[in-house]
Amino acid sequence: MMMRHSILKSIIVAALLSVAQMTVAAEDIYIEETSNGQISYAVNGSTVTLAVTPSADYYITVDDIVVQKTIDGGSVASQRASGPKVASSLPLTPVDVDDTGKGTYTFTLVEGYGAYVTATFTECLSVSPSVEISNWIYGETPVAPVIQGNTSSGDVTCYYKDVREEDYSPSVPVNAGEYRLYAVIAAKGHYKSGKTPEIPFSIDKAPLTITAKDYTIKQGEELPTFEVEYEGFKNGETSEVLTQQPTVSTNATSSSTPGEYEITVSGADAQNYEITYVAGKLTIVDADALIVKANSYTIEYGDDFPKFEFTSEGATLEGTPTITCEATKTSPIGTYPIVIAKGSVTNYNATYVNGTLTITKAPLTITAKDYTIKQGEELPTFEVEYEGFKNGETSEVLTQQPTVSTNATSSSAPGEYEITVSGADAQNYEITYVVGKLTIEEKVEIMPITETEETSFKEIIAGEMNLENTVIDNTYYNMDATNGDGYDTTEEALVLNSTTTDEQMNAIQDAEVGDAVVHENYTGIIFEIPESKGSVTVDVQTIGTHVLMVQIGNSVPTKITKMERGTVDVPFDVKEPSYVYLYASTENGSAARLDRAPVVGENSVLLYGYKVTFGASYIPGDANGDGNVNVTDIVATVNFIMENPTSTFDFEAADVNEDGAVNVTDIVGMVNIIMSNPSREIDEISL
Repeated sequence: MMMRHSILKSIIVAALLSVAQMTVAAEDIYIEETSNGQISYAVNGSTVTLAVTPSADYYITVDDIVVQKTIDGGSVASQRASGPKVASSLPLTPVDVDDTGKGTYTFTLVEGYGAYVTATFTECLSVSPSVEISNWIYGETPVAPVIQGNTSSGDVTCYYKDVREEDYSPSVPVNAGEYRLYAVIAAKGHYKSGKTPEIPFSIDKAPLTITAKDYTIKQGEELPTFEVEYEGFKNGETSEVLTQQPTVSTNATSSSTPGEYEITVSGADAQNYEITYVAGKLTIVDADALIVKANSYTIEYGDDFPKFEFTSEGATLEGTPTITCEATKTSPIGTYPIVIAKGSVTNYNATYVNGTLTITKAPLTITAKDYTIKQGEELPTFEVEYEGFKNGETSEVLTQQPTVSTNATSSSAPGEYEITVSGADAQNYEITYVVGKLTIEEKVEIMPITETEETSFKEIIAGEMNLENTVIDNTYYNMDATNGDGYDTTEEALVLNSTTTDEQMNAIQDAEVGDAVVHENYTGIIFEIPESKGSVTVDVQTIGTHVLMVQIGNSVPTKITKMERGTVDVPFDVKEPSYVYLYASTENGSAARLDRAPVVGENSVLLYGYKVTFGASYIPGDANGDGNVNVTDIVATVNFIMENPTSTFDFEAADVNEDGAVNVTDIVGMVNIIMSNPSREIDEISL
């Protein structure tokens, strides 16, 4: 009997499983409207899935969801107005559900039937939690809050804030200060979320000790830079976290009496530390002994002072002493103290020793000047030269002026004589003397040429004659034989290779023949003429760049160039006795060269002789008075005839035919003069 029932049960289950695999239509599902939650569904074959979502603060269980199978052909559409006809309840399976009942549920519906779903959502229970917390010290492990009344075992979040601020934060505070705390318990299961009342707590400042270090110095030394030591920093922090650094000080100074002095610390501040201070100790001991000595010096009067220096013994010198001396460069000889004093020296146990400055006499050399006179001339007033005066001083500082003398007299024989110096004295000078030299020369004189006279050098000069500083027939000769100057026997003429410059001529203008200044500066010949009119005619040839200069008195010299030997007239009109100078210069010479006697150079002047003529003071035809007869004289004469004469027009010279008139016949005469003597062309004779 039991076997038959078992077989029958198996057949019924198989039939039901077969029916369950059949498709259910969506319109066969009816969900009764409900509050405090939402239910939706989905159909897949014969499986119906419910999505259940409670509202906030509500929950539901699987027992609170009822699924009932309805009849009437499986359609529930006609039942919605009149209500479903329930056949039986269907089992409901939770699939993915949280502790509030939110999630998905499934059930199986046979084709031809509908499903009627009802659900009841229940409001969650309230919780009333509280929180407790203990204070802790900055740098220690924070104390965890203790939550009471968390009946739901929901997640707890704590919120903190500084009492000085408005907003809370879940971050645990770190710095010392006053704080407030509350906790929030998250909703869980059948329980709502809950918040604890706010409670106060504090993080106390950590203790920090700042200790001044101990120091020992010697009296007079600078105070050290005081430092401190810290004890109590947390979290690896250093003094950089202090919002105010400590002040370290003492009442002692570097000059305080040896002893012990307190080093105090104060003024530090920090957010997280309660600060206490420990004083240090400054010990001042006696300074080391020091001796500072000024160096001594010896100088000559008027010398620059040395740089005053010093030496020190004993302790290390700190600073620089002052060194002074009352003496100056103009102080007289003697010994002066060099005073050394403290200055910027900071040593306390210091002794200062003065030095001395000794000023000795400066050397002064008095030298007698050299003089040269002619025999018979008065002795000059002898003078001396000084070497060695200091401070811009002169012989006025001598307390006794020197005496200058010689054994020679104006009538002494020619020769050299000593000029001695002696007898000088001065407070600040050590005097030495240097003798001078008086040279007495044989007097050289020439007499003026007063009558017309012609001089030919070949008749009065022999080749071996010395022509340096010599007078022959009232003509002064000064030739430099080392430069090839002298008489050339082949040319039978004086050769002037040496030249005399304008500066040298200026130097001898007021000198007499035979004076040393003439001997030293002039090369050529000199003769004298009295107050008169006339002309000097020179027989000359110039070679190379040399020209012959003829200067009468202090007048402008006449420059003569003659490429071939010839004569040139130079008129004169002097109002007092005057020297006539014949010498060589280097301006505007020709390029010709005479290569015969060895004394003749490529630049030379050959002077064969000269003639002095008294009377006429003009050259016939030289209408413009330039010492030459050329076309410029014709132009001057034409201007005169045209009544436009120049200021230098010479009527007598222009009157060539001497008929007392100047006209065209005189111009013809000038042309004849120029044609008969072509050496007078303007490019060969010039001033």
